[in-house]
Amino acid sequence: PLSSVLCPLSLMTSARLLGLIALLGLALQQTSGSAQLNNWTLPDFETRLSEIDAELKQLPALAMRSDSGAIGYRSESHTEPNKTEWIQIDLEHEQPIDEIVLVPTIRRDAQDGFQADAFPLSFQIVVGTQDDHRGQVIASYTEDDHLLPRAAPVSIPCQDLRASWVRIEATQLGIRAWDNVYVLQLAEVMLFSSGRNLALGRKVSASSSSPGPEFKYAAHSQRYLVDGFLPYSMDDYKGTQSIPYLCLFPLDVKPVLTIDLEQSQPIHQINIHGIELSDSIPQSNPDDFGMPKQLRIEAANTANFSDATVLVDYQTNSIYDSGPIILHKVTEGAYRYLKFTVLKPDITDHMGGTSLGILGLAEIEVFSGSVNVAQGKAISIETQLTESANNLEALTDGRNYYGDILPFDQWMRQLARRHELEVERPKILDAISQGYARQRANLRLMVYLASALAVGIIMMFLIGRMREMRQIARIRKRFAADLHDELGANLHAIGLLSDLAHDAVDEKDKLLRIVKEMRTVTERTSDAVRYCANSQEARDPMGTLRQDMHRIAKRMMHDMDYTIQIKGETFLQTLKLRTRNDLFLFYKECLANISRHSGATAFSIELLATSQQIRLCIEDNGQGYTATADSDMPPSLKRRAQIMHGQIHLTHPAEGGTRICLHLKRRKFFFLSH
Repeated sequence: PLSSVLCPLSLMTSARLLGLIALLGLALQQTSGSAQLNNWTLPDFETRLSEIDAELKQLPALAMRSDSGAIGYRSESHTEPNKTEWIQIDLEHEQPIDEIVLVPTIRRDAQDGFQADAFPLSFQIVVGTQDDHRGQVIASYTEDDHLLPRAAPVSIPCQDLRASWVRIEATQLGIRAWDNVYVLQLAEVMLFSSGRNLALGRKVSASSSSPGPEFKYAAHSQRYLVDGFLPYSMDDYKGTQSIPYLCLFPLDVKPVLTIDLEQSQPIHQINIHGIELSDSIPQSNPDDFGMPKQLRIEAANTANFSDATVLVDYQTNSIYDSGPIILHKVTEGAYRYLKFTVLKPDITDHMGGTSLGILGLAEIEVFSGSVNVAQGKAISIETQLTESANNLEALTDGRNYYGDILPFDQWMRQLARRHELEVERPKILDAISQGYARQRANLRLMVYLASALAVGIIMMFLIGRMREMRQIARIRKRFAADLHDELGANLHAIGLLSDLAHDAVDEKDKLLRIVKEMRTVTERTSDAVRYCANSQEARDPMGTLRQDMHRIAKRMMHDMDYTIQIKGETFLQTLKLRTRNDLFLFYKECLANISRHSGATAFSIELLATSQQIRLCIEDNGQGYTATADSDMPPSLKRRAQIMHGQIHLTHPAEGGTRICLHLKRRKFFFLSH
């Protein structure tokens, strides 16, 4: 019987524990789910951060020039941004274009460092051919594309594009920081086709220009949009550092450099890299230190240059004609030998106050298609020098002071990629930080819930233990009550029948009838013992409650008159078997008390059952019970009433005797009987 009580309790406790564990898992799952962004987990963000850092190490630095020179193009100024300004680059003929690069004009910001100045907020790229003057839009950007803030170029890849002109149309202008007016500004526009910048030196037209064509030596001009001068220094920091070539010579000497390409090759562009300025602050030399003021480049297919063709006749008229990398676009032709003649050198003061010419270059690139065919080729100088750095091979080693020299298209593309990664990286870091914060919150939540779960387990254990103890006490109480009420009444009946058998010893038929009745009582006593051994199961009575009440009254009260009045038998049949047994045992104990102690000759029973209550009243005409209050009534009756959660009252009618009433509220009883 005890195990049948503990099993439901254990199942109920386990269910509650599983419920709490499920709630804990659900809470952690929900909070962890909120740590996800775009379906990425925290390890995904950490992996992405490692990938970004690894890729950034392979990209060139976004290093800004520190020298002076041309700035780029600027339109007329406006007081409001919603003005349309455009610039157009015309090519010689229709050509394939695989990438368009827009280089912003750069300014120094006191808080944010280098930033694009007056870069258009909304613009579109329109391309067309000579027969198509309206063109078609191939790219369009607005503020929602978040191109700003930036200092890096904007790279726009193109696929299967052929055009003879490219136009940038700005419909929402950016603001110029120093005077807060709206203009269109760009440092450079580059149109790449298989690594070649088709826009270099091409014709540029614009809707407006500032300060205007009358200012010949202004820092802003349409022609500076395609001059090849960029606001960046080529700082790849990969590869071996190369020390530039530097030599001194008398002013009446014109140094001549010769490169042998080893075979005749088509040439379309020559790039000359000036020497990098010293790494000290302040710098010891001016920006264009060592760069020739006038330079002639000739090409030939014979070593003595008898068939020489002048490719470039370069002369600087202002600081805007020079930069760290000077790009010379030449008429394409096939040549083997190149000669560089310094017609007007840069001048420096030598020791003793003597003025000498100085030539300082980091690299000479000669392009055939997208390949620098001069890299690694032999180079010589035909001039008697006053002093030389003896590092002439540095001019064709493909490296500068910072490392490898990159093709311009690759350089611009990688700077744009660096910007994308540097914009993405703080977002990834923020997501990781939020993920760690959520993990800490989840850990705290888990600790709190685990503590609550532990407290709950302890409380449930204590409550379960208390319920088990109470259940054991109830079982013991019912067991004792059932033994007393069942066996006591039956034994009393057996005693009465024994007395009757003794008196009827001379009457055989009567004696046999009494012995048979004793046999029946004995069998019911055996059933009662089995019932008490498993008090959690109610036994099924042999008949209805009315029949059982008449039968026990007849058996125990042979010499008494009695009446039994029952109302609401329909409701009685709906009672649980245990309830009916408890009512019967209460009734049986009352009869046993009347038979033993009252000396009564008659008694009456009233049983009323409704949907709201059950009332059982038993009254006799005996000498009366001497109790003065309900608390003094027989303990066996009080115990049975407590088992049924009922109320019992004892009264003494005026005509004598004792009246005991048991009152049960059915609603309360049904709740407790579950």
